[in-house]
Amino acid sequence: EVGLASGDVGTIKGNLVAQRTGETWQAMPVEGELHAHTDQLGLVTLYVPDIDRAAGHLDGDMKIAGTLGTPLVDGTLKITEGEIDYYQVNMGLRQLAFDARLTDNGVDFKGSTRIGSGIANAAGRLEWRNSLPYGKVNVEGSNLRVMDVPEAQIDASPNLQFNIVGRKIDVAGAVKVPYAKI
Repeated sequence: EVGLASGDVGTIKGNLVAQRTGETWQAMPVEGELHAHTDQLGLVTLYVPDIDRAAGHLDGDMKIAGTLGTPLVDGTLKITEGEIDYYQVNMGLRQLAFDARLTDNGVDFKGSTRIGSGIANAAGRLEWRNSLPYGKVNVEGSNLRVMDVPEAQIDASPNLQFNIVGRKIDVAGAVKVPYAKI
């Protein structure tokens, strides 16, 4: 059982129990749960160096079952009031919201964010088979300010569908550029 709490950072509570059997460790039954909350999403910059600044709230509640070799996760992950900045191109994501439902070997998700004066939406489902991803992801938006530096201002309007089959990703759709000044 693990528990971490800080008024400044957030909380993580969880427990995990594996039943020792005569079989290999991968076949040992496992059971547990994990609950996490933080108002300091800025910690993500430690793990994703391309992000210069992040903020927002993260809540997660998950139950774990199955075996150590093939754990099954059921739960939710939610980000609200998110903000992300990429200083190199002066792009800012505001009002970032993300909801994910984890089930056994997959995740259903949807999210939205404001980029400049436009709104971007993403939704999809991913499953893992033999440690490889499979699924579909749709991304759409209009008038998204993807670059805003003195040398260039660019708005993009994507409407893309990603079909993921293991290590292969097929992309269909279009990205229109309604405004560009270079």
